Amino acid sequence: MRENNSPESLKKLLESTEPEYLQQSLLHALPEATDVQLSALATLLASVSKAGSSPKHCVRCHKKFYENRNAQDSCRIEHDGREDGERTEIGDDATTMVEACCGLEYDGDDGCPTQFCIIAAHTTDPEEVEYYDSDEEGNQNVVTCKEKGCTKKKRKAPPKRNGSNSRTKKKQK
Repeated sequence: MRENNSPESLKKLLESTEPEYLQQSLLHALPEATDVQLSALATLLASVSKAGSSPKHCVRCHKKFYENRNAQDSCRIEHDGREDGERTEIGDDATTMVEACCGLEYDGDDGCPTQFCIIAAHTTDPEEVEYYDSDEEGNQNVVTCKEKGCTKKKRKAPPKRNGSNSRTKKKQK
């Protein structure tokens, strides 16, 4: 039986295969692969390799991440521990708790259902982030890079020394 290596059939195969199975299959095939096959695979995976080589900065949680390891639950911001409670009903001991950071409400007897205010994918695009605004509602734990203090400051280049170059002087001796 002849294998169908058309782009359409390979696309269908990739879309219908679980990522873990695909990864395991490739890892299993590597030791027996020819140089031509390895070169073709390296070419096809060049964008994955590039995504894993340069760290990025998440503008939501302000942590470093690599695009090839960025899942839908990679960016996590914890509650800040400032919860407030009020009686659910007058004359009842039940208390409804509210996390001050994000407004999550829960039954005080059950405890907070999650450790995190936010669970999402990391992002480098500030337009994808709902930042806290003191004039409006919002999560107090989500602030801009400027507010967090993680914006890079450009360093000034050191002043040039009257055209002298120590390497040039050493070579002349």
